[in-house]
Amino acid sequence: MTMATLTPPPVETGPRTWKWTTEQYYKLGELGFFRDKRVELIHGEIVDMSPIGWPQTLATHLVM
Repeated sequence: MTMATLTPPPVETGPRTWKWTTEQYYKLGELGFFRDKRVELIHGEIVDMSPIGWPQTLATHLVM
């Protein structure tokens, strides 16, 4: 291999992630950022919650 055939690694150009604290997450909720959305904070990342399916609904009703 010669120096001419080596290429540098690609530069990441995608979105950067931000690690949120619990306090910041709750403040965003108070400000209405999550209105009509189902989100949760997992290891500092805000992620969309999966839709509630019938098994979860049934289990919730049986427990209550």
